Amino acid sequence: SIDWAYASPEALEMYAKFAQVSPAVVAELRGKYFPKAALALSRVGRIEASIQEAVQAKRLDRPLTAEQTRDMLRPIADLNR
Repeated sequence: SIDWAYASPEALEMYAKFAQVSPAVVAELRGKYFPKAALALSRVGRIEASIQEAVQAKRLDRPLTAEQTRDMLRPIADLNR
């Protein structure tokens, strides 16, 4: 979980090993470029605009249906229960 990744020294060690850098480097970069607040999954705004931009950029063939949008957002809703 996000909480574990930001609270556990073990998480720093694991990622440092994966990235082949020291835990100190991971801690510095995490704090500087990836603040925990930036990873919050509690609010998704302007979803219709995002979908339209994805269609215009050809990342989506067509806009998502209401059901597809709901399904896409369900994991976030489940996390916030």
